[in-house]
Amino acid sequence: MTKKRIAIVSDLHIGDSAREFDLRPGGSPAYAGQKGYLDSFEEDVQRFDVAADYLVVSGDITDRAQPSQFSHAGKVITRIARALKVPDDAIISVPGNHDLNWDVAKLATDGGEAFWLGYRFAPFASGHDVFGKWCSIGDRSLIEEPHFTLRSFGDCDFWSFNSAAYDTPDKKPHRGEIREKHREELHAALKAAYSGQARNKYRVFVTHHHLRPQRDPHPDQPDFSTMINGDALLDMLIEHQFDLVMHGHKHRPWCRSFVEAARDPIVVWCSGSFSQTLGASYYGSIGNLWHLVELHGRREGSDDCFGQARSWAYAPGRGWVPSRPNEHGIDHVTPFGYVADRHTIQSLVTDALTSILASRQFVTWAELCDSHEALRYQAGTVVWPILEAVCPQLGARPHGDRDSLDGLIILSTTVTP
Repeated sequence: MTKKRIAIVSDLHIGDSAREFDLRPGGSPAYAGQKGYLDSFEEDVQRFDVAADYLVVSGDITDRAQPSQFSHAGKVITRIARALKVPDDAIISVPGNHDLNWDVAKLATDGGEAFWLGYRFAPFASGHDVFGKWCSIGDRSLIEEPHFTLRSFGDCDFWSFNSAAYDTPDKKPHRGEIREKHREELHAALKAAYSGQARNKYRVFVTHHHLRPQRDPHPDQPDFSTMINGDALLDMLIEHQFDLVMHGHKHRPWCRSFVEAARDPIVVWCSGSFSQTLGASYYGSIGNLWHLVELHGRREGSDDCFGQARSWAYAPGRGWVPSRPNEHGIDHVTPFGYVADRHTIQSLVTDALTSILASRQFVTWAELCDSHEALRYQAGTVVWPILEAVCPQLGARPHGDRDSLDGLIILSTTVTP
């Protein structure tokens, strides 16, 4: 399969809580003498020389679902897509809990509930073609039952689900849900689409809320905003051999691979927030981010999808910079797809180091990856503990940033860095 690139931005919160004026309807393009947020994005994307085939916008596009906010959001997203060279018909969006109009929802009283609730997502559906054009496809709709759609391209299938369909102003927290009848309808649609079919396309699922609990900046606080029935949904996506789940809602970026017994792994990617003003609890550890998820292909003999994601964070005064885990919540490069047990990876690392250090005083991690493709797709949280266990036995030690693989080298203990 060919390599595909999926850019993702989420939780823009276009409106009063967006971090810069050019992200607010009627706002000034920037502070006096300061570059606009989108100007920086466009210039830095060009400087990084990156582009994408698709752009995913995974909800909380606006702050209060006002028509003016969706109109402005459409312009913002169009600029983001243009910068990444993504055509308009390759933009995939879903609403979040901030994208239903709560003023309208509050009118849903006895006798008129169905009527008014039907208009909760009217601004999303009509605010801009970026959202409204693909809101309904055939007999499926994001804003009406069964609340899911399929966008099928030559190399990717994007299944989108509106996890905020039953959210209301009085629900706290705004956790989202997939009702069992809709999960069953989705299951039937997936079975009809993929039963007996070869995996000749990437299968991507896009929604707003997270399917499994995730940590906040305050790890001792429980996560009450996980999607209701999210576990059942994730199990079903694994059953139907999905490659990737992309979502927002949580403003802390997150990537995990889930593997069930005798089933193919699935990668779950949480984007964090592109542009909301983050609270004090996030300062210094989580930033505003965008990501480029690269699907490199399928492994021979297993059909598992593998690849890497690259992330950039906004730094005031500097523009967009490669993200760092201790500052922005995620490493700049996050590999995925080669799932193996620790013993297998440790054996590969040991064999490669033994061979290379027999004739050299040091080796970079990038060079070590050339010895076996599986190493290239291991995360730093896997690699560092293995290196710290293996290197002393081989007369070597790893040197670099403990939170990253960028710049990592393995030195002979006779060499001083």
